[in-house]
Amino acid sequence: MSVLQRNYQLPATIARYLCKCLLSASVVLLGLLTFALLLRPDFIAAGLFIPTWIWTLPGILMALFGLGTQKRTTLWLITGWFFFSLIFVEEVASFGRYVLAPSKLKMAFGNREGRLLVVSLNCAGGASKAAEELAELKPDIAFLQERPTDSSTLREMADQICGPDSILVAGDDTAVIAKGTLVKDACTSQTKGFAAHAYIRTENGVEISLCSLRLQPPEINANLLSFECWQAHQKDRVNRRKQLQKVTEDFEEIPPDRKIILGGDFNVSAHDGVLRILNPRLTDSFIQAGFGNGNTATNWVPLFRIDQIWCSRTLKPRIITAKKSTLSDHRIVVAIFDGL
Repeated sequence: MSVLQRNYQLPATIARYLCKCLLSASVVLLGLLTFALLLRPDFIAAGLFIPTWIWTLPGILMALFGLGTQKRTTLWLITGWFFFSLIFVEEVASFGRYVLAPSKLKMAFGNREGRLLVVSLNCAGGASKAAEELAELKPDIAFLQERPTDSSTLREMADQICGPDSILVAGDDTAVIAKGTLVKDACTSQTKGFAAHAYIRTENGVEISLCSLRLQPPEINANLLSFECWQAHQKDRVNRRKQLQKVTEDFEEIPPDRKIILGGDFNVSAHDGVLRILNPRLTDSFIQAGFGNGNTATNWVPLFRIDQIWCSRTLKPRIITAKKSTLSDHRIVVAIFDGL
């Protein structure tokens, strides 16, 4: 007896037909999502605005309705959703690391010798009290977005976060704060409106290129039944790609062996196709070492990982996670890197 027969007392013929329809819908959804996440074309940007794990819920639920009449097909389909989740739902891997090694986070923060602690925070419209939260973490590098516009306030924040002799390089809306020596303020007129870029030498002599960015605010229209919604999201992605293109052009001047850390508020989910422009040289550190719930928006209901830290492939992320903030509408991204 199928779930539909048992729960809704439907005739057997109708119940079997509905079960087949639901199984077929689940198969179609699985195929479409796999295609979308492998290719990530611009014209389906609106669909990828929704977190991947949310899409899996109706797919699995529809598959379960077939247990009573189509057991073999249902089991194969659920297996397909299982492997899909392992590959495309990053929360599966990050929560898996947390369950398998719950003490790893504490150990990583306890022993920081030879490691860099990097944080990134959207300061919620320039809240200077953000410095208090970040100072508690004692970071080596801090990326700020929606920074205070007053230069003296920003300098005070830098002193509090990384010390009185810390590096401070600011764009119009972003800032890089770090311990070490400033080699070059690399901000350009092309990117200063949404990024701050600096070359530094760390306290142990390693040269790193640092970039803090805040890309344009996202299109929030989620009416997927509207053609205008799909058009708006497509245009949104194209505009954001133009911003990232300018950032990657700056990176072309950086020697191939120099380490790069790029962090900030990307204002787009981590699986968005626009981020592929970074792949030739950078990698999303959360994919490699994400721990627990890495979502940052919103601070109170974290569904989207729009705040991210990317790094060059010569760097090894050990831990990256998100910490709840007490003042911002974004969570704090916290990352620890080895090999420095």
